Amino acid sequence: MINIFSGNAEKIVAICERDCIGLKAIEPLISYGIQYDSIAMYWTQTIGGNVTAFISKKYNDTVAFLMKDSDAFEIASFLKVIGYYSLTTNSKKLIDYLTYKESDTDVPCFSPSGYIMRLPAGSEYIGTVTDISSKIFLNRQEDCKVFYETLNENFPGNVFSNYSDWYVDISHRVRHDTMDFAVVLDGNCKATASTLVKSEHSVLLGAISTSLDVRGKHYAQTLIELFCSKYRNKDIFIMCAKDKVTFYEKQGFKNEGIFYSI
Repeated sequence: MINIFSGNAEKIVAICERDCIGLKAIEPLISYGIQYDSIAMYWTQTIGGNVTAFISKKYNDTVAFLMKDSDAFEIASFLKVIGYYSLTTNSKKLIDYLTYKESDTDVPCFSPSGYIMRLPAGSEYIGTVTDISSKIFLNRQEDCKVFYETLNENFPGNVFSNYSDWYVDISHRVRHDTMDFAVVLDGNCKATASTLVKSEHSVLLGAISTSLDVRGKHYAQTLIELFCSKYRNKDIFIMCAKDKVTFYEKQGFKNEGIFYSI
């Protein structure tokens, strides 16, 4: 049975935070709680009194974290009812239900899967870094626009098109200490990285990008090292494309398997 979540947030966080997709799912819950239903809503699936899935929908982006013994068909049916703009999940079965083709003329909207990389708590980051401490700026409000513009430059179409909405979200999360962002400022060229989610035991890194003119200077790896050192007592997750797996393995990350997106 799927119900709107309004219960014990600490319990849900404890259940989800050790898994990368679970951590991503609880980001809005950690950042906003349950009182901002115009921004984020949450649901749980329970079977036999046990929570078997947690679903969050922040703006139009949905994350579905399915646990052992979850009913993927029920969740797929539910998601078709509430609708979603994008979906991230750890369940291929859920994706199969959502992209089932009634006929050969139907075109599924399944996106290529990515990979989850993890640097276990206490592990040493072994990437190549450079001494640019004077050029790194962390969580400065005046750098939000630089962060936003650099991400849009390097990942066109994958960042909020509305800067005002994006800024409200980022500034809220930084103020509430559920994320960090860092920029490298080197003339007109920039690099970025962020802890997209921070919980007691885990961190999800993302928004890792480098402007074209400074690629090869190890700026991105230096920012990754900054956060891996800062949160060395936590599991560090990164979600990446297949062609980046070897890149992160060389930095000490372990391949934890596939995530799925629509």
